[in-house]
Amino acid sequence: MDADGNGYPDFFAGILTNMIGYDVPEVREAAARSPIVADVRGRGLTFALDLADPTTGAPAPALAAAFMEESKKVGLLAGKGGLHGNVIRMAPPLPLTVEEAEEGLDIIITALERVNATA
Repeated sequence: MDADGNGYPDFFAGILTNMIGYDVPEVREAAARSPIVADVRGRGLTFALDLADPTTGAPAPALAAAFMEESKKVGLLAGKGGLHGNVIRMAPPLPLTVEEAEEGLDIIITALERVNATA
């Protein structure tokens, strides 16, 4: 317990202070350039990308699987979910630095661009 008695070690309290309100508009900007992204939901570091066929708009689980493979190649594990398996979910661990968040963001955008190029 820290000096304030809030139950969080000082390390986690510092991370929370740095991350609360941290938003990733770059994800929304990249999604706007990618016809395979039907929706971006969430706030801050916890968000989801709904992937869809760019022609029909139908949920695209194959694109979600391709995104997961592309991001895994460069060290980022993404979660997949949704009723149709077409939703990429991101929820990073609590002990995350701004630098790590930015590195993850770069990987997400790169993977999204690569998958979009093959759709």
